[in-house]
Amino acid sequence: MSDSPTTVLLPRLMLDLLVPKGSTLAQAWVVLLGDRAQIGTTPDGQPVYGGVTAWHPVLPLADQAEAAAFALRLGAASLGQEPDEWTWYPGDSECPDLMDLYGVIDDHDEQTEVAIAPLTALLRDEPQDGGQA
Repeated sequence: MSDSPTTVLLPRLMLDLLVPKGSTLAQAWVVLLGDRAQIGTTPDGQPVYGGVTAWHPVLPLADQAEAAAFALRLGAASLGQEPDEWTWYPGDSECPDLMDLYGVIDDHDEQTEVAIAPLTALLRDEPQDGGQA
């Protein structure tokens, strides 16, 4: 996610501790919230926001379905209304498993500040030799 990096990458031993009870690291997904900077203001004083610049993992859940269901609730709150429909877009080449949530309102895709990804997307690369120089 070069344009929108996750703010937390963890070693495997820490990531294992975040796996919800009854799930496995391979099954667990995480809900992420995004940072969107205000890039301007409309003539009537409403803020205009740019795209997400960073993702913050906030809630690990047992599987993709549970993460998606929770993300839809957060997405509606992010948009301030329930959209006509939801659309998931894949992340970039750095994190292709990330799914960015958009709501369709009046035939326009509106980006939420919500995404989901496999919990393993937060796995930090570790040296093969255990960190020994």
